[in-house]
Amino acid sequence: VMIRHKYGIVTMYAHMRRTTVREKQYVKKGQIIGYMGATGKAHGRHIHYEIHKNGEVENPLDYLKGIE
Repeated sequence: VMIRHKYGIVTMYAHMRRTTVREKQYVKKGQIIGYMGATGKAHGRHIHYEIHKNGEVENPLDYLKGIE
């Protein structure tokens, strides 16, 4: 799942066993977009999470600091 945000930011989520959103659907903060899975060669359930800003990969920890 790719979510396009403001200011050139795109978040990407992978390895989900099931998604709950459709292509081009608008989503809101806190909305469930899918459920953890173990697709591909993964050995355990998890979510692969990436942040891209203006086409460049960013460190997600820079955006998640202060979130507990």
